[in-house]
Amino acid sequence: MSIIDWCVIDQATFFVALALLGVTVTVYTVGISLLGRAIKIISSKFVRIQDRDREQKEQLKAIKQRLDNSKSEKEVDKISQQFSEYEAEIKEQKRRIKDIRNSLHAFTIGGMVYPSLCFLCSIILSVLGWGLSECGSCFLMIGPLKIPIIPSTWFLALVAMAYGLYRLYLLVTGIRYVAGEIDK
Repeated sequence: MSIIDWCVIDQATFFVALALLGVTVTVYTVGISLLGRAIKIISSKFVRIQDRDREQKEQLKAIKQRLDNSKSEKEVDKISQQFSEYEAEIKEQKRRIKDIRNSLHAFTIGGMVYPSLCFLCSIILSVLGWGLSECGSCFLMIGPLKIPIIPSTWFLALVAMAYGLYRLYLLVTGIRYVAGEIDK
């Protein structure tokens, strides 16, 4: 590609990263506006899930004792079936507790800082590549090595943008989960 093509590509990357930076701030603001109600609702659900988990563990202990005391094979089969059902419910409760904790991590300061920093790095690298393409500096000479600097800065800008999009996706899924819990 010629120098002008890299200039256009770096400009496009710059403007996309700039737009995504604005989207990050907006999404985080919407998420924080849901946070007050979400914490009340999710914390009460969290307490209920933990109480139910304790009850189920006690029931599992009772089932184990009944299993040890049972003598007929039908009783053993019936009790082992109840045991496996309670174990499945406990796994489901633990998964829900993990989901609740993970969804609240999106609302920490890292929910906005990480994607924002990634998009800022992408902007800086795009401007660097843009400026170098305007100057005509295509290669960085390190001894006998000839490193193409403009494609390298563009690639690093894309990597930073991709990680920022991943973090933005985590933020949006956390907001979606919390909004879904509010609606229930």
